[in-house]
Amino acid sequence: MHVYLFWLLLVITGMLLGQFVWAADSTVNYKNQPPVSAIAPSPSVGSATDSCLTSRSGAIQSTFIGISGGGTVIDLSCVRRKDARMLASLGLKISATSLMCQDKNVWVAMYHAKTPCPYLGLIGDAAIEKYKEIGRINEDGSINHSWTNATQYNAGGRNYYGQPYN
Repeated sequence: MHVYLFWLLLVITGMLLGQFVWAADSTVNYKNQPPVSAIAPSPSVGSATDSCLTSRSGAIQSTFIGISGGGTVIDLSCVRRKDARMLASLGLKISATSLMCQDKNVWVAMYHAKTPCPYLGLIGDAAIEKYKEIGRINEDGSINHSWTNATQYNAGGRNYYGQPYN
């Protein structure tokens, strides 16, 4: 963050000081010259690897100055899928399912498929009864979408729902 602030201040200072610079009169012929351009980098995240990083880049150009930049972002859903795949390959299928159930969409899909997410080690009908006790599932079997008793955390701008804690 400090690096971006430094560069922003440097650009603004340069633009302000540019008004006070005087040069000798000269004639420059720009005929048949290509315009200057800022070219965004194309960050490579290892195309052949199984990575959960995505790259982003961008550029902006004015008449006098051009700025470009790029970087990588971690895809948290991809990390969850990879972790669940690893747990399943170790024979920990209930743990893998619990990890995937941190996503509300997965939780709802599994409930609608009559294979509810585990609740503190309980599976099947026992898990459904516990979900009814804590209010995640209503007595008529419908999903209570408020989920006030669910552990909720924010990561990467999205809300995720983990295992209930009470």
